Amino acid sequence: MNFWNMEKEEMFISFDSREKGLSEEEAQIRLEQYGSNALKEKKPRSIMSIFAEQFKDFLIIILIASAAVSIAFGEAKSAITIFIVLLVNAALGVIQHQKAESSLKSLKKLSSQKSVIIRDGIKKITDSEYIVVGDMVALEAGDIVPADGRIIECKSLKVTESSLTGESASVEKTAFPLSSKNPAIADQTNMVFSGSLVVYGRAVFLVTDTGMNTQMGKIASLLQSTADKKTPLQERLDDFGKKLAFFIVMISIIIFFVNLSRGYAINDSFMFAVALAVAAIPEALSSVVTIVMAIGTKRMASKNAVVRKLSAVETLGAASVICSDKTGTLTQNKMSVVKTYIPSDNHSMIDKMCILVNDSCISADYEDIGDPTETALLYHAIKNGDYNLNQQNSNLVLEDSKLIKEDSKTKYERSNLKQEYSDLKQQDSNLKQEDYDFKYIEKIKSQYPRIYELPFDSERKLMSTLHKTADDKNLMLVKGAPDVLLKKCNLIHDENGITELNEEIRRNLHDINCGFADDGLRVLGFAYKNTAAQKINTSDESDLIFAGLTAMIDPPREEVFAAVQKCERAGITPIMITGDHKSTASAIARTLGILDGDEIAIEGSQLDMMSEDELMKNLEKISVYARVSPEHKIRIVKAWQNKGRIVAMTGDGVNDAPSLKQADIGIAMGITGTQVSKDASAMVLTDDNFATIVEAVSEGRTVYTNIKRAIQFLLSGNTAGILTVIYCAAMGLPNPFTALHLLFINLATDSLPAIALAMEPGDSSNMDESPRRKSDSIFAGGLGKTIILQGTVIAIGTLAAFYIGLKSDIKTAQTMAFSTLCLSRLLHGFNVRSYKSIFKIGILSNIYMVYAVLAGFALLLSVLYIPFANSAFEVKSVSWEYFRWVLGLSIVPVIVTEIAKRFIRKPEKS
Repeated sequence: MNFWNMEKEEMFISFDSREKGLSEEEAQIRLEQYGSNALKEKKPRSIMSIFAEQFKDFLIIILIASAAVSIAFGEAKSAITIFIVLLVNAALGVIQHQKAESSLKSLKKLSSQKSVIIRDGIKKITDSEYIVVGDMVALEAGDIVPADGRIIECKSLKVTESSLTGESASVEKTAFPLSSKNPAIADQTNMVFSGSLVVYGRAVFLVTDTGMNTQMGKIASLLQSTADKKTPLQERLDDFGKKLAFFIVMISIIIFFVNLSRGYAINDSFMFAVALAVAAIPEALSSVVTIVMAIGTKRMASKNAVVRKLSAVETLGAASVICSDKTGTLTQNKMSVVKTYIPSDNHSMIDKMCILVNDSCISADYEDIGDPTETALLYHAIKNGDYNLNQQNSNLVLEDSKLIKEDSKTKYERSNLKQEYSDLKQQDSNLKQEDYDFKYIEKIKSQYPRIYELPFDSERKLMSTLHKTADDKNLMLVKGAPDVLLKKCNLIHDENGITELNEEIRRNLHDINCGFADDGLRVLGFAYKNTAAQKINTSDESDLIFAGLTAMIDPPREEVFAAVQKCERAGITPIMITGDHKSTASAIARTLGILDGDEIAIEGSQLDMMSEDELMKNLEKISVYARVSPEHKIRIVKAWQNKGRIVAMTGDGVNDAPSLKQADIGIAMGITGTQVSKDASAMVLTDDNFATIVEAVSEGRTVYTNIKRAIQFLLSGNTAGILTVIYCAAMGLPNPFTALHLLFINLATDSLPAIALAMEPGDSSNMDESPRRKSDSIFAGGLGKTIILQGTVIAIGTLAAFYIGLKSDIKTAQTMAFSTLCLSRLLHGFNVRSYKSIFKIGILSNIYMVYAVLAGFALLLSVLYIPFANSAFEVKSVSWEYFRWVLGLSIVPVIVTEIAKRFIRKPEKS
């Protein structure tokens, strides 16, 4: 259908819709009939392809090759057992992959796109996937268009459709029918298309196509060509695995030829070399790292931080600078008007202007829809406006109104705002929303219908609307930043009527505005003029009559005070970057502790005047940036990055997208953020709270620490096996293990404690440390040395058990070495849980470790004492006398490590 040629009424008839939108019942019927408004996802990978991928790891390939050669040497039983264990490991990998996919879908729902729709004449916010054909959808600057549709109402709408047309320039839209019968998409100026970006103005459109029927749906295959990427840590571990594999192969070859030279049979020499390879290869490492990250991601989601890119999990732990917006992140984003300056004492006039120069609304179920500043103006107007709904002559008097309300005068003129933010009590905090008379808003709007508007934009810093009055005249109302607005005014409406706005009055207004701002209040100015024009443009925003100021506060979030202190302890620098006035930003920053001591606040204009050298010299002194542009944000981020710092940056607007991408961790706001900012981010905050960022950093540190713990656990145990095998080869002793022994330990018993380490709860002291450096290796901080030392202690105990068993026979000796190494590595899981004593942190503080060790011990006993099992794994049932040695020697590494912990202090914060 040629929607672009139709009149508005034809559209409603064609889609069985109306200007007030569909009913909820009809929308539900259409949703069931046509499906959700979503693009079909690419076909999921088959179970078999996921299963096959489990064998692509280079270290696993070495094991498979070893098993194949074992068959050639007649060691079929060993080879078959190796294959069985590898198959079980692959099956576990498939299960983990499926769980990860399920978790990813859940996280995607948490950060799903929201839209404002109109149903039964009421605006409401809903998930975009529930939009149906025939729905009425409202758009504002920063929105992503959720479906294809025909514009019904248009207020200076401009849309970027580069994803469809390739043209980066924004397209100006209209609500009028087009004369062209078959225009190209780029020329369909009364249509909007799914996936395009609203950059200016607002509109209401009727949905004509959803999901795969949209223009975006037709090119969905191009949007689905994304591939999963490994995180930097995973890439480093892959590189480490390849180097380790090369080292293992070289050592195994050397051991093979050494044994041949000593007269061993070729198959025995080969199996000895295979045993060394199995002892050295940490088969579970890759899957354990993935599990640790998946658990960390889930924990973050439960704390209102939805990770969109897995790399953010590990990067967060190293964050050393957090650049945060003020409104809604450091503050409550619940504005409330607490003071006004009205020269004429005509409060009724300002109350009505708060309603008329306003695009926000309050839904029937008391949900605020729109900008928090504007909804605050609505509540202010309701609380202080004219409630007499029967009054017939309540026209807006602009020139000679002398209405003075004593209660208002007391409230506005005598209010003392110079108090600490922590003690601020909002007078109406206990007033329930249902107690407000919302009909007052509609009453005022009906009395002064809007006939034209100029939406607010960040360059003009003004919003203007044109209204029809009761005497059929036109009235232009303007709202905006006081410093900008005053430049547009040449008259003032005071107690003497309309008088000249002279320099003395200007200075007085400037001082009042600065006084409000110094108290941390956000100030808006109001002005007006009568006009004969039926339309207005920016040139009409001149020769205005100044009407008054409103000052509102967005109090700091209570939890942010503690979060800022936690940042200071953790060596993290919090930076406030805001578009607000410098004095307003400074007041909030000082209250929170962000701006303190010798630290300073600057404005964007001052930043422009700084050279790069000057900025780098003063960077660490600047804690607040006010009145900034998107270019400023990118420059600030780059400056900190040039100092080698890892930067997290918050944002919610379209213009924040470049800085979110530039930052090491882009963090979008889930409530107030635009879809553009979310798409550019690595993480989304579902509560828009700065404290959540700090919690996420703490969780990121826990994730990284748990990964290091798992690596320490696996590699120290493998080091013990390697040292034991090499020692026996060097001393001409029999092979202390078979390949099956070591494979059982690596895959059956090591995996359980390693996964339990992923569940290790975060230590509150992790925020008392300095952030790690970006260049730090996973083995930084002496981890490599610790792995070797702990592996050596376990190896000594294993060799002692081997020597004790040799007094009987080779098989007893191998069984003793196998049992001691297995149990030592299980108990070693308790050692690596913390640098603190296990008795200090509590054995039961990670119950999963207790379960893992008990399960591993049960598996060991099963292999030793179930006849068919000990035969399959080439061990024998040892007597209690020998098993007591196993128990005693296995506990020795725990005792040695506990003693070492008492003498080795954790490095102090740098």
